[in-house]
Amino acid sequence: NRMTDIRFDRLVDLPLSDAWAHEARDFTPWLADNIAHLAEALGVPLELTGTEVAVEGFYADILARNPMDDTVVLIENQIKEGDHGHLGQIMTYLAGLEAQTVVWIAPSFREPHLSAIQWLNEHTEDGFSFFAVKARVVRIGESPFAPIFEVVEKPNDWERHVKAKAKSSEGASYYDVKQRF
Repeated sequence: NRMTDIRFDRLVDLPLSDAWAHEARDFTPWLADNIAHLAEALGVPLELTGTEVAVEGFYADILARNPMDDTVVLIENQIKEGDHGHLGQIMTYLAGLEAQTVVWIAPSFREPHLSAIQWLNEHTEDGFSFFAVKARVVRIGESPFAPIFEVVEKPNDWERHVKAKAKSSEGASYYDVKQRF
């Protein structure tokens, strides 16, 4: 019977510290090298521009650029639950770096912090986007670790905005192609 050949096991969540022992020395460099994982979860292309970028005596974890509109993307990551300190740092960096998009990554967020991200999305000018992204590390049996990024807070019209941008750039490239022939 073919069914007996199939082996099942459980998908297990691991503490982020099992994959990355130290936030700045391990998680930030890994994320910078694997920024495509995050870009895919957000639905936005990201190009790395720097790590541990100095801002008024603090250091922003990762700076990236969205090549679709050439805007600055600030990425703040932690291996422990989101906290007031990181929310404060995000606001400081936002002012100092003129970022349009902020991505806060943590394994979990408390409700008041998610509410703060939601409030920022509702009350800042158009062109600013705030994301809370839950980072997970999973494995099945003895498999390699697999990172998962789940967007838990984002701007209300985010999908519509991304689709419109993609359509307008598709349209432009189609038109450019037509012009060549």
